[in-house]
Amino acid sequence: MNIIAVHGLKGGVGVTTVVANLAAAIHAQEQPVLAIDLCDQNSLRLHLGMSFTDESGYAVQIEQKQPWSQAAYQNHQGIAFLPYGQDP
Repeated sequence: MNIIAVHGLKGGVGVTTVVANLAAAIHAQEQPVLAIDLCDQNSLRLHLGMSFTDESGYAVQIEQKQPWSQAAYQNHQGIAFLPYGQDP
């Protein structure tokens, strides 16, 4: 398993967009991918087709003492992702 971590030095420079497109490119090569959003802005989910009003994510699961893995999604293209979620 390979891990690619992308970190921005400041907000607003397009890191989330890069992660979404990188996940799509890896998926297009028929490789498994799981994109994890570690930013509390919770924006990766929007790039991958999750509803704006859906605030679920692993931060919510952890706060509710539920398994974080229950917050994983798969979009219509088949890209798996784990949104941060809206802080409770």
